[in-house]
Amino acid sequence: MWSVVRGQSSNEHFMEHKTFILKGKNIAEPVGQFVRLYYQEVFLSEYLGGFLMVYEDYSFLNGNDIMICLRVDSSASEEGIIKIEMISGGGSSSMATGALFGSEKRRITEFEDNLEKFCREKEIVLEK
Repeated sequence: MWSVVRGQSSNEHFMEHKTFILKGKNIAEPVGQFVRLYYQEVFLSEYLGGFLMVYEDYSFLNGNDIMICLRVDSSASEEGIIKIEMISGGGSSSMATGALFGSEKRRITEFEDNLEKFCREKEIVLEK
């Protein structure tokens, strides 16, 4: 599911959002490891039932950093379900720039491509 989020201030920035649902047996550890290793220079916060990773990724096109947030919800891992939410934003200050050049969406698409490959290799069902 894709969402576009816009701020309400004069300093608003374009953001993209996508949620992934993974299903399978005993997937908590390999999925957690995949996400943790995806980008290693992060701020990481663990909590009961998951973890949150936040990092900056420089956008050459926009000349600034894009903030990336990955949230892994493993609270239903006993039932074989893990949710991953990714939010990417801050690189574009207009919907037109974001839609045309897509720095925010590209970060999500790259993650999604790698996640699809990982899920195929591990025989994990990926719902988008």
